[in-house]
Amino acid sequence: MNLFNELKRRNVFRIAGIYAVVGWILMQVAGTLEESLNLPVWFDSVITAGLLIGFPVALLLAWAFEMTPEGVKPTESVEGDANTASSSKKMDSVIIVGIVLILVLGLWQQMTKPVMTQSKATEIKTTEIKTVPSAEIRSPIKIVKEAEIVDASIAVLAFSDLSQAGDQGYFSDGIAEEILNVLVRIDSLKVASRTSAFGFKGQEALGIPTIAKRLKVRHVLEGSVRRSGDTVRITAQLIDAQTDTHLWSETFDRELTTKNIFAVQDEIAGAIVKQLGLIIGGKEATTRVKVATQSLDAYELYLKAQELYHVRSEDNLPKIVKLYEKALAIDPDFAEAWAGLSATYLVFPGWGLGTREDYFPKAKKAAERASQLDDKLALPYTISGGIASMEGDAIWAIEQMDKALELDPKSLQTVYFRAAIILDLGYFNQAESGFRHCLELDPNYEICRRFLLVTLLFKGNTKKANELFLAALLKGQMLYMGAFVDYYGSIGDTQGLTFMLSGLYKDDFWMRELMYKFHTDNSYSLDAFNTDVRSNNLHHNGEDTPDDDFSIQRAADQFLGDFLWSPYQPILRRPELRNEYLRIQRKKIQKYGLDDYWRKHGFPPQCRAVGDDDFECD
Repeated sequence: MNLFNELKRRNVFRIAGIYAVVGWILMQVAGTLEESLNLPVWFDSVITAGLLIGFPVALLLAWAFEMTPEGVKPTESVEGDANTASSSKKMDSVIIVGIVLILVLGLWQQMTKPVMTQSKATEIKTTEIKTVPSAEIRSPIKIVKEAEIVDASIAVLAFSDLSQAGDQGYFSDGIAEEILNVLVRIDSLKVASRTSAFGFKGQEALGIPTIAKRLKVRHVLEGSVRRSGDTVRITAQLIDAQTDTHLWSETFDRELTTKNIFAVQDEIAGAIVKQLGLIIGGKEATTRVKVATQSLDAYELYLKAQELYHVRSEDNLPKIVKLYEKALAIDPDFAEAWAGLSATYLVFPGWGLGTREDYFPKAKKAAERASQLDDKLALPYTISGGIASMEGDAIWAIEQMDKALELDPKSLQTVYFRAAIILDLGYFNQAESGFRHCLELDPNYEICRRFLLVTLLFKGNTKKANELFLAALLKGQMLYMGAFVDYYGSIGDTQGLTFMLSGLYKDDFWMRELMYKFHTDNSYSLDAFNTDVRSNNLHHNGEDTPDDDFSIQRAADQFLGDFLWSPYQPILRRPELRNEYLRIQRKKIQKYGLDDYWRKHGFPPQCRAVGDDDFECD
């Protein structure tokens, strides 16, 4: 009892109560500041830890000292008086009320805390915007346990160019890529994609063990090429990255002919298979590099075109076409060059270098010629299928993609194109599987990640889509922003919408403001939006752009899946536009033959047949 009285006399209990009330208020302020000022997630945790550490220090100081009008004095020397006793009683009352309020507020927060459940398919009504908890929007990025590195795995790095002039990079890369293309056909061997492996070009100082770990493979093939006149020296070595030891190495000195080049590539691939002890169907795996052309000049032009195609841009696409055309002028029966030319023509409209009417017929003709020369090439079927899907023949497109995958199951372009067509058709689950398979083949094939996010959004799996989106932003991938503008606008997340628009319209601040208003104010009409865009464009850029007015039909001319299946379009939240939007959507489905495909292969979950020749979709 004496200890209790002494603690009371020295104001220890009073200080503890004051500390608890003030500390609780500080923790609430820290949480609010962290969210409103976008402070790091550890900010409130540091404040809480500091308060907990300071608690026993405050009690010790209360035991030893006391505040008086004359300053801080040791507690032993302080004499109590009537005024001090009266003030202490008032302070005790305030502390008790504060503690009671903390308990009541804490109980109220627990009782009103929302229960998170997995949402069903998202429904957007004309007169109502469905919101989701902010915790879902800012969901943390999950750390996935790294997959185990299997023994039968390899990365083929870009071969070094050791030629005296240092101008044979296209040639050394081409040799390494052909070896990779052979190895990737072996089902029992996991091969890092070209994009991932060649991404370490110029980073050899990292060391093979580090590169292999990042590529998640056990073995690495590295090499070099030295050209001198009519001869070539190719060196290759296979390394076990776990032990950092050489399993095999060889140097090939050959006369510079295509026959010799392909023979060396074949020998290197065969040595790798033998060293790794790969078995297929009870027999030792075999490899074969096909002799694509007998002309060394045509082959070199082809390799130069391939090198540029991997880093294609608006400026170099015409150069790629000229290189392929020169190669075909030398060897008109070079099937791979025809296939490469068709792929180049296919992407011209996407880079704003012409219309589909200009380049799709050329792409078709080149693909058909490639298939006539070599019906075992997968790329021409992929090109034909891609064109068919964009011209409204989904049935033919899928058939072409399936043929391509039979010939080359690991073709990234084909896997991506097929999944994109499946998304157009409205089969979200199948499309998701396709895009995930694409990323398994090459985690750096970003176009598949973008469409995976879009597919998850359309399915209503917004939590997972946001997790992947945040992870992509950390890697500097900004191309997903367009997919999330409509989403954040539809759920009323103004912070997310502001962030997306700031990334999309970095320079045109006025366009950010107009887009923000169009997504958040449903009374802001489409006509008013277009008028404001033209006015601002004239004022800031000196251009009058009536031909660029946004319209429902213009939206329909964008990528098919984005237009058809997004439930987040701001147009859907405007009653005066919604019916017109749905009418064009239906017309688009019929134009592209999607309903015919559904009747033959089954309707997607969001659509159903009505009679023998009609349909409806949610």
